[in-house]
Amino acid sequence: MADPHLSVVLPACNEREAVEGSLAEVFAALAQLPQPSEVLVVDDGSTDGTAELVEAQIERQPSLRLIRLSRRFGKESALAAGLEHARGAYVALLDADLQDPPGEMLQMLAKAEQGYDVVYGVRRSRRSGLLRWLGYRAFYRLLRLISDLPVPLDSGDFSVLSRRVVDAIDRLPERHRFLRGMRTWVGFRQCGHLYDRPERRAGRSKYSLKDLCDLAVLGFLSCGRRPLAIVFQLGVALVGSGAAIGIAWAVLAASRAGEPWAAIAPWLTVLLVLAGVQLIAIGIVGAYLGRVLDQVEGRPRYLVERTVNCPPPTAPRP
Repeated sequence: MADPHLSVVLPACNEREAVEGSLAEVFAALAQLPQPSEVLVVDDGSTDGTAELVEAQIERQPSLRLIRLSRRFGKESALAAGLEHARGAYVALLDADLQDPPGEMLQMLAKAEQGYDVVYGVRRSRRSGLLRWLGYRAFYRLLRLISDLPVPLDSGDFSVLSRRVVDAIDRLPERHRFLRGMRTWVGFRQCGHLYDRPERRAGRSKYSLKDLCDLAVLGFLSCGRRPLAIVFQLGVALVGSGAAIGIAWAVLAASRAGEPWAAIAPWLTVLLVLAGVQLIAIGIVGAYLGRVLDQVEGRPRYLVERTVNCPPPTAPRP
């Protein structure tokens, strides 16, 4: 097969209601390109027949590929599978629910062809519940605050990457991947593309509140070691302030006759503050140690059950 100019990667988990319409719009957009292209759907362990629906469409769309994982490994692993199998000079990453408009993808590709290695989508607006909207805004700003990397605000996985960026990301050995941080870490020429994120066309979001919280923790742990430093600084601040308050309180209580318990209370307060700081610090250190353990075990990021109309990966998986 001739290498395509653009590879489009769509991770999908139980997206039977949305994937058919998504593929139709993606292929309609790709029809505007004079160069050849391919579309890779990475089925992340769907149980609703998503993979079978995609497989049935391959007969009508010979540039459609299917990679079915052996179980649900998570979106980041599905994206890794797509990047490692994509053969295009440029690779576009889209969600299968059409909240990443294919028309915007072509505009991002045009910017990449002008010399940018990474063109990432920046959400100018998004239609979602107030709580979820506030959560996303808080996440990106807190991530920028504690990260060692200048991760762009309000930018998700929606992006167009050049071949050298894809190859660089494929070579990174992390088991726990946070693509938005890795994309920033590799560097090269990058720019943002503003777009309005529409509502999901069909089906329901497969990202629960727990999944979003797990993604936030993954982002915080992946983008630097500053949380460890913050906990240390917080501990020093709390110990100093707690000790000062406790001593002042003890002196005041001792000056009053007949109040023995009042002298003990401030010291209990100081002990509780110190215990809380220690538990937080142990929890954060434990999260980093868990990542080290996973890395040392060396398990693959994903396992493929089968592929359809898809050549072998362009790069060996670490």
